Amino acid sequence: MKRKLQICFTSDIHGYLYPETYADKSRTPLGLLAGMRRYKKDGNTLILDGGDMLQGSALAMYCQKFQKDPSALAEAMNRAGYDFVTIGNHDFNYGYEYLTAYLRKLRAQVLCANVKLMREADRELIRPYEIVTLENGLRVAVIGIVTDYVNVWEQPENLREIRVTDPFEALKEALSEIGDRADLKVCIYHGGYEADLATGRILSTTGEDVGYRICRELPLDILLTGHQHIPFPGKWISGTYTAQTPDKLRSFLSLEAEVSEGERRQQAGSEEPSGLAIRAALISPEVSEEGVLTDREMEARLQPLEDRVQEWLDQPLGRLDRPLPPDTKIRMAVQGSPIADFVNQIQLDCSKAQIACCGLANELGGFDREVTTRSVIASYPYPNTLLVLRIDGATLRKALERTAEYFQPDPEAEGGIRVADSFLKPKVEHYNYDYFAGIHYVIDAKKPQGERIVSLEYEGRPIGDTDTFTLCINNYRASGAGGYEMYRGLPVLQEINREMTEIIIDYLEQHPVVEVPEQKAYEVRF
Repeated sequence: MKRKLQICFTSDIHGYLYPETYADKSRTPLGLLAGMRRYKKDGNTLILDGGDMLQGSALAMYCQKFQKDPSALAEAMNRAGYDFVTIGNHDFNYGYEYLTAYLRKLRAQVLCANVKLMREADRELIRPYEIVTLENGLRVAVIGIVTDYVNVWEQPENLREIRVTDPFEALKEALSEIGDRADLKVCIYHGGYEADLATGRILSTTGEDVGYRICRELPLDILLTGHQHIPFPGKWISGTYTAQTPDKLRSFLSLEAEVSEGERRQQAGSEEPSGLAIRAALISPEVSEEGVLTDREMEARLQPLEDRVQEWLDQPLGRLDRPLPPDTKIRMAVQGSPIADFVNQIQLDCSKAQIACCGLANELGGFDREVTTRSVIASYPYPNTLLVLRIDGATLRKALERTAEYFQPDPEAEGGIRVADSFLKPKVEHYNYDYFAGIHYVIDAKKPQGERIVSLEYEGRPIGDTDTFTLCINNYRASGAGGYEMYRGLPVLQEINREMTEIIIDYLEQHPVVEVPEQKAYEVRF
């Protein structure tokens, strides 16, 4: 006898409900309202999500900033028919009250074995796992976990009443409890892979992502991942089938698992176990002559909110003396970016620090001369706040050496240099290349990593190891994320507890015409 499970899986929707990026008003095939239209639901289907819904889009920002209410996001998830969801790292960004307000409004059961809410009244909002019996009698255990790097990235006040523990150990314990009570064991993991899945070569040892280890070491049938935004319809690794979806619901995973009753599925050393067949594909939103097709009823119900968001985005904020367009990632990194100069200029102004640094998003809108809220969000989409740290010259040099790892001289690449693989695999991380202001430095990309900063000056004088400075930096980078562990534990002189987008907007309102000087804080040799 053969019984089937059908799964529709999404992750990292990031508040994108409507089929648009909000960089302009054009429609593109993405978003929950477009994706959900293609879900097919019956008694043998589970609709699952891997988290990161509350932060990311302009609509999500508007809900938090002005409405203080995530109801619209939960309502869309309910309309889509989700059965089980887990929590993503960005779902913690707005604190306990906002997160739990969202969880209460979801009809889906929230599963996260390594997250515990400390308020007694809220404990049941999150369960470690659930065992569900399908219409055809198949028993399916679904477990949720999230990367414990939440503890590194998140602002402490947002985790004051939340405990996030080791996801691997929590999953191991849940699987032990489930035992043989389930025919299939499925994990929703808001985390990704630390290895090259084709070769098994370890690419990261930070512990942020442990998907490969889970597949290799735990008795799991299906591992559904997110966080890295890598479109990957799946493969077998040591008897576990694993897959990942892109962000913004550019596509969702449609997976069919067929279980043959009475056959032993898990075999030692087997890549693909016997008795379990899986077919999977990434399904994109549908486009017709009318454009991107959506759930029209839900779109109509949310339209008043969408109209308010669009009106807010089109509000003029100020004027620049010149446009600040994006360029290719490598050209910006080599030549400097006026967008980064603008952000650092604002950071220096509001913090009064001597030095500032910032990274730029993977997807970057840039600025026209006339700046609107839309262009600010398109160019700085993160909910970062700022800190001022006390840093010495030796630590500053270490940070610059980490940034300099971004470059790989390559005679076959355009211009003779390219982005190093470590910033592209297992996850694309252009945002971990930092641009500095207030200092001048020279990177020699031909030298070995760790020896590339060949000149480092402040106000024309060489910086010594014991010289100290004030550095304005965002809270994500100050946590040590992205390979910048040298920032952890540095003295915090000032905390600026406003989101960077709000700081940029305030700066433009206070300076109706902003001059962004042509400057070059550094030189890259290759």
